[in-house]
Amino acid sequence: GVGFAPVESVRVEVAGRPGGPEAAAREARYQALTGVAGRHRAVALLTGHTRDDQAETVLLALARGAGPRGLAGMPARRDLDGVPLLRPLLEISREQTRKACAMLGLSPWEDPHNVDPSYARARVRADLLPALVRALG
Repeated sequence: GVGFAPVESVRVEVAGRPGGPEAAAREARYQALTGVAGRHRAVALLTGHTRDDQAETVLLALARGAGPRGLAGMPARRDLDGVPLLRPLLEISREQTRKACAMLGLSPWEDPHNVDPSYARARVRADLLPALVRALG
């Protein structure tokens, strides 16, 4: 409806992959994305990761005892199986992206896993980040 073509929806299987559920789901998503990119000869993959996602990633890495690479967060660009993976929204807040969608009449899909407290990232999003903002401004 907004001119994106082609559009392809891919169902992924997470069960049976190594790592926890979040890592397994991420691996499955990226595998699906590179497969679709290859089929359509895409020159790049773009994600909607925002500044908020970056903060969550860094906090999770800190909690897991990551070294400098983990604490650096998500790079704005990386190679994913020969396709550039770009994150053009890393300097924009989640709230700004929601406002932009509203202004454009778009209804973004909200992943229910993002508010499921059984996932560490959801707990960081709901509890830790707001507490840090209250404490630190």
